[in-house]
Amino acid sequence: MECEANTFFGVMNAFRSINVFSLLPLSRQEYMVMFVISKKQETDLEGCTVSAVAKKMRVPQPAVSRTLRGLENNGYIQREVCRTDRRNTYVTLTETGETEVMRANQLLEEFHKGIRERFTQEEADQLMDLLRRLCAAASEELDAMKAARAACTKGVKHPDGETF
Repeated sequence: MECEANTFFGVMNAFRSINVFSLLPLSRQEYMVMFVISKKQETDLEGCTVSAVAKKMRVPQPAVSRTLRGLENNGYIQREVCRTDRRNTYVTLTETGETEVMRANQLLEEFHKGIRERFTQEEADQLMDLLRRLCAAASEELDAMKAARAACTKGVKHPDGETF
């Protein structure tokens, strides 16, 4: 791998190892689930469906369900089956959950502020723009590579004779 690519992935890995959530009693996944529910509750008192949480977070529904089970056991959320469509389950934060989300938001704000103070406004604006572009470029490249890989394997015969 080229030196620039090594540096790129080294920095990406370094970011992954910074775990601000180690300061909270919640994991990143638990916080993100609760944050999504919290935002939905601001506009819809009924709550949020499990499928809506999974879609918003871009994670499989079973992963969200596992996280919700733990959050429910800890008293952060409550679930209620929809009366008109029993296939849907609505999730809302309990008072304890709302308090924990507010505390987590405050901690994340303090963390951001501490980082932000190290940059000028111009640098911060430029950094955010570059990070958005990096995220979009990485997502587009990954999608393109997956599509190319899928196209390459279509019509290819496996050694056992099965066609893909």
